[in-house]
Amino acid sequence: MGETGTLIISIAVALACLTTAIALTSAMGSFLEELTKGKMSYKTGVLLTCLVSTYFSVKSVEEIIEYAVVILDFVYPITFALILTVLFFGKIIFSKTPFIAAVATAAVVASLSVFKHFNLFSPHIEEIKTWLPLSEHHLEWLLPSFAAFFIAAGFNSGRKVHHKTSGTD
Repeated sequence: MGETGTLIISIAVALACLTTAIALTSAMGSFLEELTKGKMSYKTGVLLTCLVSTYFSVKSVEEIIEYAVVILDFVYPITFALILTVLFFGKIIFSKTPFIAAVATAAVVASLSVFKHFNLFSPHIEEIKTWLPLSEHHLEWLLPSFAAFFIAAGFNSGRKVHHKTSGTD
């Protein structure tokens, strides 16, 4: 490949990163404008995104992970609870209530990790977490979420649920 090939690939990668950064910044500006219902302008959202990105760009990977781990410890259980319940039961359970119960339970259990990270109620949280099944694998949210799903589905089983069918009748 040589020096010329290395230079061309380096430029291509740099341009790909630049276009991705521009697209993400633009998307975030639009998202913030919609989220605030126009109270924050697109330009302000883009500026805020650039400032936050600049702050994190000078941090080490370990520092960025330290910020991210708290968010991920909370978001992942919720996301996986929703994905798993929809994957396993989405075609047979049409009520939203069991899915909401599973996600809400995952959020409550995931909040224990956030509390632990900020040393809130630490001795009690550690005790609760070790009591939950699968905590040694950091899956303490799994069984309570599925239990909440099944309980909500059981309570909801007697109600009629109408769902839309695709296509024409």
